[in-house]
Formats: sequence, structure tokens, C-alpha cells
Amino acid sequence: MQTLVDQLYTSSKNFGLQVNCYKSKVMVFKRRPTHHPAITVDSDILECVSEFTYLGSLITTNNDCSAEIAHRINLSSQRMGMLKTLWSSSELSIKTKIDVLVSCVFSRLLYAAETWTIKAVDARKLLAFEMRCYRRILKICWKDKVSKKVIREKAKRQWTVMDLIKQRKLKLFGHICRMGDRRLIKIVMLGMVNGNRPRGRPAKRWSDDIVDWCGCSLPEAVQLANDRQSWRRVTGLNGSHGP
Repeated sequence: MQTLVDQLYTSSKNFGLQVNCYKSKVMVFKRRPTHHPAITVDSDILECVSEFTYLGSLITTNNDCSAEIAHRINLSSQRMGMLKTLWSSSELSIKTKIDVLVSCVFSRLLYAAETWTIKAVDARKLLAFEMRCYRRILKICWKDKVSKKVIREKAKRQWTVMDLIKQRKLKLFGHICRMGDRRLIKIVMLGMVNGNRPRGRPAKRWSDDIVDWCGCSLPEAVQLANDRQSWRRVTGLNGSHGP
């Protein structure tokens, strides 16, 4: 890491650029970091952090997406509050409000969702937030004991946010599988790491969702994804029929 940073610093100086030591951070990706490496830039030691916001996404040392999902739900809740006058307006139709919800709130909620590794508890939180939004637009209190099916029928929403995430992840997986074998992202996704796993239940991987949704092994999913037509037929990504 120190060698790479030195090369970046030297190359930047050649083009008249300067590395900002206060904005540059170091992060150790490990289940239990035991030490913090002293990486320096021009004799200045870079700060070692446990989480970092990169391109709008929260990245943690253990690669757990739960914190990022909770952060996205919080940001989307704030957006719902900013548009409270719109939700209570009687001049707008339910369809218009739902369209605004999808474009202004769900777009913020699902930012970079194709990169998430989703646990069952995260899926429940996402679906609960989605239902909370529909209830607010339809002015249905949770005490009214209206079923989720009825709420979706009134909102005319056939697809859930989990369906949207599934579609995005499957599209990204197929796109990566059709890349050249030398592409770094494909090597990272399909490559193997030497060593032994720690004791206990292994952490869920990004590709585990693909295996569960496709109902086949990862090599079989890769083989299917290389054929666009077969991949769309297996995953149900058939253009206008998707979410």
C-alpha cells in the first residue's frame, strides 16, 4: 500500500496535482483489524478509519451493507418529510404522488443498491419503509389494519423495492459475466482467495443472492449469463415486463 501511495504521489506531482492528506484515508478490510498501518504521504501519516463514504456509498471495514442500507432509509425518510405538503395535497392524484415517490424517494433509497449484499433483516426494513411510504400517500394509518396486498392494489404497485434490487443485481451480474476475463471486476467477483475460513457461519457474499434467486450454482449462473436471451428468460428480465 505504501508503494502504491508513493507512486500516486509522485505521478500526481508530475502533472501539477497534490494529494490532500486530510481527505485521504486508510481502511483495513478485515473481520477484526488488529493493527492500523502507518501509510504516509510526504511524511504525513494518513488517518485510518473504520468507515468511509465513497461516491455516496458508505463502506465499512467488514463489508457489511446493513449500515449503508440503514443510512439510505434514513436519507429517504428525510426526503419524505421534505415533500410532506405534496403528500397531503388534494389537487394531485394518487398516481402522480406515486410517480414522485418513485423518482424522488426510491431513487435515493436504491442508490447503488446493485452492490448490496442483502440480509433477511435488511430486506424486511426496506419493505417496511416502502409500505410506510404508501400508507402516508394513501392516508392509511397502521392502526387501520389494512393488509399490504390491499395497499399495493390501491397504490397500483405490482413490484416491490426488493424486486427492483433483484433486477438491478441480476443485470449487473450478467454484464460482468460477459466482460473479458482480464477485467478486474470479473476477477474479483469470480476469483478465489487462498486460506481457511474462520470458525462459525461464513458471512453472506454478494454472489449468494444471485445463486438463491437463480436456483442454481454460481458456475451455472455464469454460463447462463453469457447468453443474453437465456439469462433474460431464466431471470425474468424481459424488458417491459420487469419492474
